[in-house]
Amino acid sequence: MILLDTRFNRTPLRKKTLLDRSDGPYASKQDADATYLGEAQWAFLRENLLEPADVRLIVSDIQVIAEEGDYEKWANFPAEKARLLQLLRDTKAEGVVFLSGERHMGELSRTDAGLGYPLFDLTASGLNMAAYNVGPASKNRTRIENPVRGNNFGTVTLDWERAEPRISLEVRDDGGNVAVSQKMPLSSLRPGPAERLEKN
Repeated sequence: MILLDTRFNRTPLRKKTLLDRSDGPYASKQDADATYLGEAQWAFLRENLLEPADVRLIVSDIQVIAEEGDYEKWANFPAEKARLLQLLRDTKAEGVVFLSGERHMGELSRTDAGLGYPLFDLTASGLNMAAYNVGPASKNRTRIENPVRGNNFGTVTLDWERAEPRISLEVRDDGGNVAVSQKMPLSSLRPGPAERLEKN
């Protein structure tokens, strides 16, 4: 598990005008020098990605995969997001799954980042601070299933007892009921055949 701090070294966000906040308060910042991590943390991340591991859970307080919606997310600094995905490719890191929050809703996103396997971002927030009445959920073309608008939490389960170890990514409501689920063999998080995913 790798925990990232995207606040301490973060370049100030570009705020939208009060009249232009229908889908969030922040706009994309094209400044190539804008940073989330800072150089020391980039070096820390590279070093950890080079360590042998069957699965790498990378925790980011803001979403990594989502592109749409003007809230806090890696896509606000396109050069930083591109650097992050390139680092995954350069280190040939396998078994990467992102865990994120800061959205006051839960969802699971999936994209092809050129790793040879699908890249997932499990977002869960908040346990008691969901945004029930803050307009419709932001668009997210990488989202799997429907977003969870009420109080929620995420779970990651690794089953090492199966003949082929399996990882389960879930968003559950505040009653513990599964609202979003993706189960897959760990081998599906390594380069190989395109589709090795299970739905339930």
